[in-house]
Amino acid sequence: MRATIIATILYLGFLGTASAEEAEDYLNITCGEQEECATTQKEFSRWLPLAFKRDYQAQRNVAFCLSDGCGGSVRVAPALGCAWRLVILTSGSRNIDASDKTNFEFFCGRLDLADRGTARMQAEELSKEIYKRPLAPELGSAIGGLPQK
Repeated sequence: MRATIIATILYLGFLGTASAEEAEDYLNITCGEQEECATTQKEFSRWLPLAFKRDYQAQRNVAFCLSDGCGGSVRVAPALGCAWRLVILTSGSRNIDASDKTNFEFFCGRLDLADRGTARMQAEELSKEIYKRPLAPELGSAIGGLPQK
């Protein structure tokens, strides 16, 4: 069952055991040796394991890079970026602010219906892995109510 779930999560072979080496799956190899790119890739490789350890800022950074590409340093995975935004909103962190909801609405609102379903599944698995609980039902259903772009 776990293997089936993991197979449905794009690029999420590191689920629960994220390491800097596994973050390499997300790095854009075409940006080469450019200094800014290399720096961002090192940061992403540091943020990903921290995100799985409930680090709020690392989760935000990972979500942004997966949604935006961080200047071409990271491969864009919009559904997974959205999934991280759902995880942030349901994390219970006292650091959550209005920008987290705005980022959720902006980045998740750009997804089509199929990608929203994928993001919801990914967020559910991430939440179970990181917080040992299911995703808050109201947030999971909120993704379907976003207007489509």
